[in-house]
Amino acid sequence: MPLQNASNRQYYFGLDLIRFASACLVLLFHLGYSTWQPESGARDIVRGAYAIPEASLFWFGGMGVQIFFVISGFVIANSAQGATPYRFFRSRALRLYPAAWICATVSLITLLAFTERPVLNLLWRYLHSITLFPLSPWIEGVYWTLAAEIIFYALMFLLIAARRLDRLETFSNLMGGISIAFIALVACNRNGLVQIEHLEGFRKTVGRYLPLWYGVFFSLGMNLWLFTRRRLSKASAVYTVALFLTCCFQIYLAFHGTDIEEGISDDGSRQAWQVPVFVFIVAMAGLFASTHWPAVDRSIPLFAREPLRRLGLVTYPLYLIHFSLGVILIKGLIATGVSPMLAFVASSVLVFLLCLYIATQLEPALRQRFGHVLDRTERRFGLR
Repeated sequence: MPLQNASNRQYYFGLDLIRFASACLVLLFHLGYSTWQPESGARDIVRGAYAIPEASLFWFGGMGVQIFFVISGFVIANSAQGATPYRFFRSRALRLYPAAWICATVSLITLLAFTERPVLNLLWRYLHSITLFPLSPWIEGVYWTLAAEIIFYALMFLLIAARRLDRLETFSNLMGGISIAFIALVACNRNGLVQIEHLEGFRKTVGRYLPLWYGVFFSLGMNLWLFTRRRLSKASAVYTVALFLTCCFQIYLAFHGTDIEEGISDDGSRQAWQVPVFVFIVAMAGLFASTHWPAVDRSIPLFAREPLRRLGLVTYPLYLIHFSLGVILIKGLIATGVSPMLAFVASSVLVFLLCLYIATQLEPALRQRFGHVLDRTERRFGLR
């Protein structure tokens, strides 16, 4: 989502680039690696029709989600400043719902036309998706991250409603501290230092929706925003380093050990946990440089700024729509005689072009109409 500084309206082009790169990581992970693995949620679509060994180098791409959560913490801390509870709700609703309505509809049509999944089940998943109901099932598995985002938004909404945004630093540090404790508990449980039955099951369900398993990433983003605004205390600046290190440790836990993240096969590649950690460090360095040193963004040539802005707009629909549509496109192209790797590349490009159309044509029009509805509601009930 585009980000502007509340005080000087500065636009952070670097965030758009990092956000888009993160979405591409997730797309490459799903279409190039995880969807043709035996444990994939797309196995009923693929049915062993293809494999793309050349694209296995994207096995770590799922960690784009962690980068998203840091950016979200930064963006929401910024957008909450000076906002009333209703205005904060309005901005989040306008950002999330129009694209979700369009993308969930495309996914529904795709799955109805090209799979044998039960119609009633798909409609139930579709209903969950267009309402952004924070409990599964959804039309696409990637919607789980929206559930985590919405819970984070709800906590920020309560902070705004309580008129305690002046305690954002305390709120962020508390969320981060609880998440650090949970991650440490998971690590101790895996190494036999404690024995808590069903902890891994809790981590994979409730723990990933509540800011427990991923809470440190939201907190890191909020603290980076506070630091950029020179509102972070020295003690919290040191604490932010601990948040960053814990984020790296969480990624290590996700990609190393006996219980790895869903969608990654036990093929030895998971031992290279240094790769996702390094990618995360590079992304955070880029985020810090773009937001803390305005000269970095100002150095971007004028001709490149509008394309970067468009890439930022594409990110959300690209993330929501790529999974089933991309898999079906790959399978269809391979059926016509195209090589798996070429089908993978062509499908990725086609999905991107569709998302570019959604982000620049369909979504703005729908968002404008939805905004009018919210404006009328605001006037009718005297909301501010």
